[in-house]
Amino acid sequence: MSEKLKPCRDIESGKFICNHGMYGTRLYHIWNGMKGRCFNKNNKDYPNYGGRGISICDEWKYSAEKFFEWSISHGYGKYLSIDRIDNNKGYTPENCQWISNKKQQRNKRNNHIVYFNGESHCVSEWADITGISKGTIVSRIRYGWNVKDILQVKPSHHNRLYRNSSKLESEG
Repeated sequence: MSEKLKPCRDIESGKFICNHGMYGTRLYHIWNGMKGRCFNKNNKDYPNYGGRGISICDEWKYSAEKFFEWSISHGYGKYLSIDRIDNNKGYTPENCQWISNKKQQRNKRNNHIVYFNGESHCVSEWADITGISKGTIVSRIRYGWNVKDILQVKPSHHNRLYRNSSKLESEG
């Protein structure tokens, strides 16, 4: 089968055909988006997907119906997005799941992971856990605070560590 990315066109005749009835749906756009990221070198996201060797299993690549069936039977919902469990592997039934956008944003290669007391979380997760805003945690990391203080010192303008970082900022 051809590598063409127009799944609803007959390869031989070029005529528009769409047997699955999903054309134009959110699920169709997700499926088509995966194909674009993995196979279309002109896609802005190709370097982070196809350019890194991320692919789609043949079952999904060539059959929207198979992808739709898997999606519905594995928890697809209107507010969920497809997630690769192992970001270094491709889109396959064994490596994919449907998760919330919040969880998806925490599962990115460019997240800053902070290790403390035997736990590792991205900055957003630590913000939820500690009640300290994400912006405050990021600022503290930038100012070189130690991890214990980053995650345990509650923000206060009267706090010595907080004053010292403000002083550093005004000197810069």
